Formats: sequence, C-alpha cells, structure tokens
Amino acid sequence: MTFTNSPAASARPVKTGSQRRWKLAMQSARQQALAEKGVRVSLAVRTGQQKKHWVAEATERRLDRYFDFEDAVKAGRQKPCVTLNRTVNPAYPDWAEKHYHGD
Repeated sequence: MTFTNSPAASARPVKTGSQRRWKLAMQSARQQALAEKGVRVSLAVRTGQQKKHWVAEATERRLDRYFDFEDAVKAGRQKPCVTLNRTVNPAYPDWAEKHYHGD
C-alpha cells in the first residue's frame, strides 16, 4: 500500500492559511496601536549590502559606547564592572554538594 501524501498533508494548507491570517491580523493590530500613540511604523526590506552597512554601523556604535566607558573608568568618572569568579552561589552554598556529583 502506498501513500502519495501523509495523512496530515490535507490539514496543513488550512492550518498555514489560518496562521498567516492570524499573523497579519496581529501585525495590523500592532500597527494600529502604535499609530494611535503617534509612532511612525515603516517596514523595509534590506538588501545584502544594506544589511552589511547596518551591521557595521551598529558595531561601530557599540564600540564607541565601550570605549567611552573605558575612558570614563580611566578618568575616574565611572566604576569598572566587576564580575566575581565564585565557585559557590552565596544564596545556595550547599546546593553543589547535594546535587552535583562530578562529570
């Protein structure tokens, strides 16, 4: 006995159609809510070159923020970020002993 389609194949187009309609309805509702607040909504599709340019700009902004922070630390206007390398969580000091038994 051979099947040309899986048993669920007949349900898929209806399901994907309803999912698509639901997504469009939510997108429309979201845009209406933002429009009521006075937020301008624009959808744009980026080409590969535009995406590379956008990523480069975002990276540059992130690096600028990082170097501004480093300069502020050197000038004494900002405290450096301190991350502690603890082997034990102070809130649950005995958790590892009870639950972790090595690799």
